[in-house]
Amino acid sequence: MIIEATKTAVEEIKKIIEKQDAKDKAIRVNVSGFGWGGPQLGLVLDEQNKNDYSQDIDGVTFLAGDDLKHFEGFKIDYTNSFLRKGFVVSPKGMPASSC
Repeated sequence: MIIEATKTAVEEIKKIIEKQDAKDKAIRVNVSGFGWGGPQLGLVLDEQNKNDYSQDIDGVTFLAGDDLKHFEGFKIDYTNSFLRKGFVVSPKGMPASSC
């Protein structure tokens, strides 16, 4: 699994970590739900577990648990436009559907 994060996303995450005084925390990619369009992915501050996939990008540790092992990876970006502001987490290589 490979996690990619844009420079803008990493900079915004660093701001959040500093503001929350959470330097001992990592950023976990998680599934917050599933729908017809696929998984709803998000990011949360968390601690690393024993079996987590871990990847450091420019001083920020990103985590993914066993529940995401069927994905090839994720791309994390940050957008700040008129219509949308926040992180965008996109899967790379979706697991096969049972539909």
